[in-house]
Amino acid sequence: MRNSADGSSSPNSITSLASSQHHIFPTLLRLADYSLSRLYFQQMSSGGGKPWTKHATILEEKAFIAILRAADRLEREVAEMLKQYSLTPTQYNALRILRGGGPEGLPCSHIGDRMISRDPDITRLLDRLKRRGLISRRRDQNDRRIIKTFITPAGLELLGRMDRPVEQFHLRAFRDVNKRDLRGLIGVLEKLPAPPRAGSQ
Repeated sequence: MRNSADGSSSPNSITSLASSQHHIFPTLLRLADYSLSRLYFQQMSSGGGKPWTKHATILEEKAFIAILRAADRLEREVAEMLKQYSLTPTQYNALRILRGGGPEGLPCSHIGDRMISRDPDITRLLDRLKRRGLISRRRDQNDRRIIKTFITPAGLELLGRMDRPVEQFHLRAFRDVNKRDLRGLIGVLEKLPAPPRAGSQ
């Protein structure tokens, strides 16, 4: 996106594009984490010792593979970028969720529900962040049974330093895709059915 007058980037265009990319990236990762990805790569033989037959790929299958490949590449690239801050993608995701939760904090279960990639041990994940002084935990004043988690000033400072580099990462990741196509991609991905919740029928 360039201004016709001087070829410079429009601030509004950059803001809009970065916002679109923040929307697409979690959606791609959720799709990659869905159990169908594991089922797909388990090829089934025709049985009886018969040789494999060539499979005619349908358009939906091509789209499925393209999404998985894109999500895998983006996840590896963002993991490499986060290493300089000594964070994993799931730790960074948890910190952003807690920043969005505000000064009221969030219960552990709420953090787990909002995670892009499900962590089987969210408590251990939060313990690591607590040891670094990035979060704190205390019992809710109104319900002592509930333990809430809060992002600390150190956690907010770290995210503040990361915001611009992360935005630049998103801009680079989608540098060859225009805003119209990005909006179309978001619209398509949002039409896909969400993975079933754990324990649902």
